[in-house]
Amino acid sequence: MNNQTIGGSMKEMGAKIKKQWSKMTDDDVGLYEANQDEFFARLEKNQGVARDEAERVMKEWK
Repeated sequence: MNNQTIGGSMKEMGAKIKKQWSKMTDDDVGLYEANQDEFFARLEKNQGVARDEAERVMKEWK
């Protein structure tokens, strides 16, 4: 997979994250690729969504 495809996929994932959980900032969304533990911690703090629930929702998007 080339960088353009990976970048496109991450851009799509970021858009889906922000649509599903509107309180997530661009910085928060950027953590999904860089540090998933921190991403899910912020998601839980900002949106009140448990990691297992968020992972289930995000898995359905793929």
